Amino acid sequence: MPRTVQSEIVYDSSFFTPVQMQPRSVLSIGFANWAKWAARHLASFPQLIRRFGVSFVVVRIRIDYLEPFRFLDGDRVVASTGVQVDTTGRYLRVTSQVTDGDRAIARAESYARCVRLDSDRGFGAETGRIPDALSELFDADEHGAPPPPRILHESLEDLEAKHPAVVTASNPIVMHRGLCEVADQWSFVEIPAQLGAARETLVAQHGRRMPRIRSGLTHPVRGIEIELMRPFFLLDEATFAASAHHVDDSVTFSHRLVGRDGRLHGLALETFDAPGEPSEEAA
Repeated sequence: MPRTVQSEIVYDSSFFTPVQMQPRSVLSIGFANWAKWAARHLASFPQLIRRFGVSFVVVRIRIDYLEPFRFLDGDRVVASTGVQVDTTGRYLRVTSQVTDGDRAIARAESYARCVRLDSDRGFGAETGRIPDALSELFDADEHGAPPPPRILHESLEDLEAKHPAVVTASNPIVMHRGLCEVADQWSFVEIPAQLGAARETLVAQHGRRMPRIRSGLTHPVRGIEIELMRPFFLLDEATFAASAHHVDDSVTFSHRLVGRDGRLHGLALETFDAPGEPSEEAA
């Protein structure tokens, strides 16, 4: 059975919105557990660079909220995280589950691509396979995860064809260091918050005349999918373009993450429950 690590987190109010645990909190908890798992079974993140000359760049994220859970529903959660190598030997799949006792609250899955670092070129990075010396530290049942699905472009095209956007809004930002990690490039942990900011901007601008999209502010998110194509770096200008789609009785928000030069850096989908479904009752 693949190895996991567990952590108990006594949370504070910054972990939550009024309606649910922040997506950023779910990712941050899982990321800390990933570092803990690596330090216990492979090497700490700094040692991965020093000993193996590699780092890992997140290219896909999925968060699923499984049960309603708000700030006053408890005082702590437990997170369990495991790590596997995919069949190509180029990606790690990191899966985390956040629980309240026996109740699963949220699940997060991230795929991270191996990059080989060249200290002779100022730590320039090139994508590559996980070194054999590192791969061998994984147990047999920690190999063989499926490669990361790259489906959001097709999913967004299908969404637009069947449920055209009813309204759009753009939220420009600058990648200051508070949104970056040690290499001065954007931190994947912060991306859900920027998606939320774009969605909330859209609702603030258009919710008065389009009441149905207000669920993007008043209701909990059910699921988030993110695919990343290229990073933003320190002081890059970015635009998070959000669109609202009526899907049956619910609302879905699609996002395109675009650079100043117009190149696409990422895609995302946020889904919400239809009126009358369990998550709405918790709101």
